[in-house]
Amino acid sequence: CGEDSWGGRRSHPATVNAVGCENDPNVIRLRGKWEFFAEKTPRYYWHFKDFQPRMTNKLVQVDVPGCWEASGVGRPGSGIGGSTWGKAWQFKACHVGAGFYRTKVKIPADWKGKRIWLKAGGVRNVGWFWLNRAGVGMTSDNYGARKWEVTPVARPGEENVVFVEVNNELPCRNAGAMMGYHSWGGLVRDVELEATPMECCIDDAWVR
Repeated sequence: CGEDSWGGRRSHPATVNAVGCENDPNVIRLRGKWEFFAEKTPRYYWHFKDFQPRMTNKLVQVDVPGCWEASGVGRPGSGIGGSTWGKAWQFKACHVGAGFYRTKVKIPADWKGKRIWLKAGGVRNVGWFWLNRAGVGMTSDNYGARKWEVTPVARPGEENVVFVEVNNELPCRNAGAMMGYHSWGGLVRDVELEATPMECCIDDAWVR
């Protein structure tokens, strides 16, 4: 389940919530209320890029970006950590396991003929992304932002469905992120769609 092999799309470093992009017609920020369903991690956990609908009738609304506990997901409980001090912390909501997100977005018709990217600002700890039931990519960078080109599966001028699974029980690439005294999870930074010219564009610049 490598990051660039799971969905078959190369991942790239990305920037989300960029300064000056609030009114950029080529950027859609998917922040707001998403449909959400939580469950514990199955005992035998293996992930397939083929879409597996796991949403149930017990859907709630959660805020993106943000940890799911802030939206009331989970039950009151103690912290989870390697010391009695950390475990003594009491939280109003704790959920350890998987969380499934879904939202719908209409991609502008004038994005047709452009390259379209799905960007994930940060997940806690591992996330898998689908667009219109097609596997896009996975990330375990925790706070790092990644993006994938979704031009072949995006539908400009129509309603598109973004589906995400996040798991805060699985380890991420940032070892320091696992040292918290409680487990929390979710889409903790922005999720965005972006359109760029088909021919070429400057994606990142480093100047010395």
